[in-house]
Amino acid sequence: MLELKEGVKVSIRGPATLAGMCRFGINELGALTWLPRLVARVRQEHPELILHPHVDLGRRRERQVARGELDFAIVPGPPEDLHIASHMVGEVRLAWTAAPARIKRRKFFAVSELSQHPVITMTEGSGLTKAFDVWAGEQGLRMQRIVASNSLMAIVGLTLADVGLSFLPRAFVKPWVDRGALATCRSDPPLPSLRYCFVHRQDDRRSMIPTLLRCVMAEARFDMPAGFAS
Repeated sequence: MLELKEGVKVSIRGPATLAGMCRFGINELGALTWLPRLVARVRQEHPELILHPHVDLGRRRERQVARGELDFAIVPGPPEDLHIASHMVGEVRLAWTAAPARIKRRKFFAVSELSQHPVITMTEGSGLTKAFDVWAGEQGLRMQRIVASNSLMAIVGLTLADVGLSFLPRAFVKPWVDRGALATCRSDPPLPSLRYCFVHRQDDRRSMIPTLLRCVMAEARFDMPAGFAS
């Protein structure tokens, strides 16, 4: 019946135009970087479609998709639920980030040196924190965690204030690094990268899903807009 409904709608409107409401999940990184571009594209191509973004942590968004509360979500992949379909839309490379005074122009950390610094992390529901915890466990590394925050911008602020080290997306912090407010550093072994996926229910046959997937793949670049750091 759902497929028949979609077929009737396409026959009336034509395949290129979407209408109605779309509820989707996105994390703070996506909201700060490419969400404005996605909204602009959808408004231009599908002016009758209303977007309702929900900014939240990864696994919570995945569960909302599984329950049908969200039409799709962008989450660190792959999904844990076998009933969820997944399409990779971008890969985020992480870097150790600190106030310049803390690392004093150095470009490299040995794993044994990292435990000498407090680390600022996202809360446990974050895909960023989960990826780091897996990596740290593989290295036998125990960090001095001083702050856990569910706000990426709060972590940037705490890092700028030299509260400790953080591990942040390299492209995201580039504006502050270019201005000399922050510095980045590598480690051996390097931090993991984080793959972001467009996820939706396997049984969702609506034409909206592949259309919005194409829009997301065209815009999902996790770098900061020009002038943001100022």
